[in-house]
Amino acid sequence: MSLIQSGEKVFLPHRSYAIEVKIKGQYLRDNQLRTIRISSTLAGYGPNIELGIFITAKDMFLEEIYGQDPITLTIRLLGQDASELERYDIDLMCTRISHGAPMAVALSDSSQEDRVSVTISTVVRDVFSSMTTMVNGVWGGADAPKTVKEVAEDIVGEAGAGLEYDTEGENTEAIDQICVPPLVLYDALLYLDRTFGSHDGVPAVFCRLDNTVHVINLSKRIKKNAAVKISQPSLDKKDLSELEKKSSDGKHFYLQGEFKNDFVGNSKFAANATTIIHVAKPADTLFHLVEQDISGVCSDYGLIHKNSNPFVDSKIDRTKVLEQHIGYEYTESFANSMIAKRIFDISTIQCVVGGNIMIENLLKIGDPLEMDLLVTEYLNVGGKYIMYKTDILYMKEHEGDWTCTVDIVGVRTNKSI
Repeated sequence: MSLIQSGEKVFLPHRSYAIEVKIKGQYLRDNQLRTIRISSTLAGYGPNIELGIFITAKDMFLEEIYGQDPITLTIRLLGQDASELERYDIDLMCTRISHGAPMAVALSDSSQEDRVSVTISTVVRDVFSSMTTMVNGVWGGADAPKTVKEVAEDIVGEAGAGLEYDTEGENTEAIDQICVPPLVLYDALLYLDRTFGSHDGVPAVFCRLDNTVHVINLSKRIKKNAAVKISQPSLDKKDLSELEKKSSDGKHFYLQGEFKNDFVGNSKFAANATTIIHVAKPADTLFHLVEQDISGVCSDYGLIHKNSNPFVDSKIDRTKVLEQHIGYEYTESFANSMIAKRIFDISTIQCVVGGNIMIENLLKIGDPLEMDLLVTEYLNVGGKYIMYKTDILYMKEHEGDWTCTVDIVGVRTNKSI
């Protein structure tokens, strides 16, 4: 263990985890719990948590661990002096149990019992309850006009969850009549965006561990300060003390191994066309055309960090007409949101960080992620991305200590800065 001296403070980078799981009112024994995986992605409505346990057939079948019972997960990050640096107490609901059943005698009197590996897939109980609550409503007459945000506030309140709604770039148009059909809350929020456009930009809906629903404008969010900064020091860098010191704050992390970069500009532009015409149907006329150039959508409403050059083959040049949308008066927010969602992830970066780390900021998907690449040749693919997915894996080592690695996926529209 190394000590890093800075003025009068001594930084002790050694930390440890204390993790507990309770099922049917009983804690799993230390040798039964093997892995914990917390997966968060903007493609879903909330975190998924997977428990890997190693138990006997008696524990599994005779105790009837079939998923009907509440599960409690506690994760604590402890400092050098055993002080609590971070803690999560999470009530879970089982969605799936997968396990094997080895060959055995009909009735064994042996004290040595066979163990089976069991994977329990779960969701956060409060998040699941809120995001799957059925909501609907009609806003018009005395209740009109309403903005998309105001309707979102009504239906999220009906579901009993908190709401954080990005106001930068939001669609502030007052709408005379809004009808949300009976839908679960998550689908209802997506319906509002699909019908009216919640933002001029890339929208996202996600519910975090604290049961707060976030309706995010990713196009504006990428311009904010990064929640997570990941450094890739060069191999010939001798003095890492400054980076090591920063890595204790829960915001700065080290890159472990290589990163992967994926760019799909040609395929995205070819699939969505370079010119897009929306045939909308306002109330006072037969039709209204909204025409978009996809390069303009990328630069105006994409996830752009510095460079808006799309790096697309000039031979890709075609027009697509979209006529399914009913439109609303003469607004273009629905079109901006629709197409921005199709091109926001043209450039993807994937990397792994690890150590005994704080995970609070890593759970904030939808927030900016900054890649600080110190290798000169890689600089142009560094900069800011939107944190699209995090996969946090706790694994118990043979010595009984827990280790943590995090697989992170960041997305943006432009390839380079």
